[in-house]
This record gives sequence, structure tokens and C-alpha cells, in this order.
Amino acid sequence: MITTFVLGIASLVCLGLDHFFRITDHRVLSLVFKGIASVFFVVLAFYSFFKCKDKDDKFKKLSRYVVMALCFSFAADVMLGLNEVEIMGEGAFIVGFLLFVAAHIMYLFAFSAYKKPDRVFYIKAAVLTVILICYAGLTPWFNFNGLFPLICIYSVIVSCVVFRSLDFTERDSLNAKIMAGGMILFVLSDMLLLFWIFPKEGVSKSVSSVIFIISNSCYYIGQLAAAHSISKSYS
Repeated sequence: MITTFVLGIASLVCLGLDHFFRITDHRVLSLVFKGIASVFFVVLAFYSFFKCKDKDDKFKKLSRYVVMALCFSFAADVMLGLNEVEIMGEGAFIVGFLLFVAAHIMYLFAFSAYKKPDRVFYIKAAVLTVILICYAGLTPWFNFNGLFPLICIYSVIVSCVVFRSLDFTERDSLNAKIMAGGMILFVLSDMLLLFWIFPKEGVSKSVSSVIFIISNSCYYIGQLAAAHSISKSYS
């Protein structure tokens, strides 16, 4: 438990430094500390995976996919960071986007280890997908510059993640509930991040910066929660 606490605090301290250097306009230092913060949630995932000794086949499958999801998330953070400092241009953004898609898909594979989706799940996911697409496409805050089809695809995937993760709230395991909470925060961070990546002219830089910090905080707390949740079987 002490190791988990230390890794979690270390990640959040680096996140705080990321925010500090971002506010003071030291972009490179900001991205360095953001990357280190991501390293810590990956390390926590591997630590949790090897710490858990009572894995049954279902939990072993889930844990492996969660570790893979967090590794993809780390890689996505790196690529979006490169895009932000204009090292690789829009190509880095597209790769980062696809890596986050892969991360969400890994989470979906993980959740399928315990329960297969039913008809009600598909209906709920479809309704949430429509809501998210309307939020992105009909509100006056965003300019997607031709990338709106990617946002629609992403909306489908994150809607599935939300309702698959909510299945774990029905289990008695606290760690299963932590996983569900982590996924909700991850998806919430995605929705808020639109203000930073695709702000329409007229949305002030200060507002989008504050929303980015909130989004970033939700993202890291969510990923740390997912990494910690696999330290103990959900059975």
C-alpha cells in the first residue's frame, strides 16, 4: 500500500509541476513533467499486476489488458506532447489520437473478461453516443478543422467504455468500483479536453487553460485508479 501511495503522489506532484510550468509558459518543462507523471501510472500498473497473487483466469485477462491500455495511454501522451511543441506536426496528433483509441479498446477487452455486452448495453451506448456527438457538433465552442468524423468514432468507443465500466459498480469488490470510477474520470477528461485541442475563436485562452488543467487532473486520477484497481482480484 505504501508503494502505491508513493507512486500515486509522485505522479500527482509531477502533474502539479506540469501545470505550474504550463501556466508560466515553460512548454518543454511542462511536457517533461507530464511525461514523468505518465511513467508513474505505468509503473503503478506493473507493480499492481505483479503484486496480485490471487488472479483467476478472468482477472488475469483483465489485468493484462489494463496494463496494455495504460501503456498505450502513456505513448499517446508522448505523441500529443510532441504535437504540442510542434516537433512532428499534425501527424503526431493523429498518432496520439489513435493510441488513445487503442487504449480505450484495451479497456473494452478487459471488461469483456467478466461480462459480455447485452442488448441493453448497446442501447445505452447508442444513446450516449448521440449525446456526445451533439455536444461536440452542435455547441458553439469547438472548431474541428475537418476532424469531426474522428470525434464521432471516438464518441462511440468512449460511450461503450462508460457503460462497460459501470458493470463493475455492481460487484462487491472495492477495487472493481475504483476501476469504474477511474474510467468515468478518463472519459470526462476526454470531453473536457475538446476545449483545449479544438477551441473555436472566441473561447478565451484562460478559460481553455483552466478547463485543460481540470481535464488533465481527471485523466491522471482516473489512470492511477485503473492502475491501482488491478492490485487485488475483483472476485
